[in-house]
Amino acid sequence: MLFRSGLKVGVTLSVIGAVVGEFAQSDRGLGFLVNLANRGLFDTPLMFVALFVLMTIALGLYGVVTALEAVLLRWKKGD
Repeated sequence: MLFRSGLKVGVTLSVIGAVVGEFAQSDRGLGFLVNLANRGLFDTPLMFVALFVLMTIALGLYGVVTALEAVLLRWKKGD
């Protein structure tokens, strides 16, 4: 149970970690776009689109882990 919960949290936090890395030092990527839209261009729609894409990626990865959990641990329904 603890392993499954950690995997779900870890997969979503990995997206946040990648974005923070792109904030710090990058010239491309969604984190760079958020940083550019916020500080460089003051382009609010671009910032929200990048954040929406990041949210979709995180939710998609969470869904993949949940689906894998359901398929691989079908025998452990009572837990």
